Amino acid sequence: MNWITQSFIAMITYALAAVLVVDLLKKGVTIQFIMLLMSIIAVPAFSFIVYKDGASVVPLSKKIILLIIIAGVFSFIGNMTQFVAGAKAQQAVGNAGMAFAIVACQVIVIALISRFFMGGSLTLTQIIGIGLCIAGIATISIVGK
Repeated sequence: MNWITQSFIAMITYALAAVLVVDLLKKGVTIQFIMLLMSIIAVPAFSFIVYKDGASVVPLSKKIILLIIIAGVFSFIGNMTQFVAGAKAQQAVGNAGMAFAIVACQVIVIALISRFFMGGSLTLTQIIGIGLCIAGIATISIVGK
């Protein structure tokens, strides 16, 4: 399966999960309980994939393990806060999508970190895309009020 197909599958399934999590939060289920149950499902699934595909491509040094731990902490914080923000946006303005639209602009942060800290490049098209993302967020934030 190519990266484009996988990206669309990720987009759709992640959107469905986000909508379900926001709905559960509206029903009074705590984010901590939701994330716990999601983790209980994820751990065996990832364990199977690691078993099936092989444990690691590179030897696990202390630096790699530390980077994985840091990524896990960031992922945990990001997931917790994005779902809570979605639920709060749903309550405040009647549209959880506004919070998720802001979160979706993480591509801007990724592009800038890649460019300035990891030797990546930014083309004119990518810079225009960043501007459009910022304009879109500004627009929905103003119109949403």
